[in-house]
Amino acid sequence: MAIIKVAGVKESDGQVFPTIPASQYPVRCANVEQRVSGPTSKHPGSPYLNLTLKVTGDSEHKGVTLWFMINLPNDEMEESEVQRAVASMRHAMDAFQLPVDSEDIDTQDFIGAEALAIVQEKTEDGIKKNNVRDLLPLKE
Repeated sequence: MAIIKVAGVKESDGQVFPTIPASQYPVRCANVEQRVSGPTSKHPGSPYLNLTLKVTGDSEHKGVTLWFMINLPNDEMEESEVQRAVASMRHAMDAFQLPVDSEDIDTQDFIGAEALAIVQEKTEDGIKKNNVRDLLPLKE
């Protein structure tokens, strides 16, 4: 094995993604990826959109990364789940103030769009995490 030098590792708290206090934060969508759910999910292999959000504005939390997932309708879902997935997509599009003029959605339209993220703090297995509970349109 090789010995490597990593400056600052001794002083680091090891927290890769810092958490921020529960509150409302303006965010900009930095990236969108279509993914599939893992083997332990309710519907393994189901598609969803993973939105990477960056906190904007002039707070001390500017630049913090958050994520928001939108389930996509699929054949494995019950009708009520399909309706919820469609409503969630519409809600996200409204929050980012994106036009809804057809059933064909260009996910790239999310990139650069802004919204207000309702952020919660939670602890899972002793690790503090943030959860984007909801998205709302930014007030002008």
